[in-house]
Amino acid sequence: MCPVTVAGSLPQVQEWLDASGAGRVVISALVVAVVACIVASSLPGGSLRRSVERRDRALLAVTGLDQRWDIFAPEPRLRVVEVRARITSADGRVEEWRPPLGPPVIGAYWDHRWRKWVDNAMRAGPRSPVWRWLAAWLARERSEGGFGPRSITVVGRYYDLRPPGTEPLRGPWRELVVYRGTGAEPTEVGIPAPVAVRRGGALP
Repeated sequence: MCPVTVAGSLPQVQEWLDASGAGRVVISALVVAVVACIVASSLPGGSLRRSVERRDRALLAVTGLDQRWDIFAPEPRLRVVEVRARITSADGRVEEWRPPLGPPVIGAYWDHRWRKWVDNAMRAGPRSPVWRWLAAWLARERSEGGFGPRSITVVGRYYDLRPPGTEPLRGPWRELVVYRGTGAEPTEVGIPAPVAVRRGGALP
């Protein structure tokens, strides 16, 4: 079916959903399902929440309604995470990539999706395919004359926050290489970075 036909059929589907009794039932069922998923994801941690999340996490992720309030009480998040990539081009130039940041004040509304991506990617773990997908995207973005980068190294970085009143307030930066390859197929994953513990600065 051509795109024009698909685009033309969408208003008809919407009219049917709004006008017919069956359509209103479908809309009501979807609303109830989404609200139930949101309520379930807000339950305190426990076996019930874990059981429900196995079923509703995909729906919340697709609709963009996945919200985590771990930054607030009673169990605030105790870790700060970052992702960086070191890209070596075919001529030997080295570039460091970081998730884009928007301008001050209003930038948070633009780059929020990147911060959520980093948070979810780090939660997925070092062997998640998301790192290979990131490397493949970076390789496509930086292809020159049909040739991609010579190598791409993706590093997850984090430090742990310590309880209020303790010194220092946070632990040292720790780094883990989660992908090393060319953006086509990973060659090594889950490898500790050459300098596993750093206190900030550029990638090793």
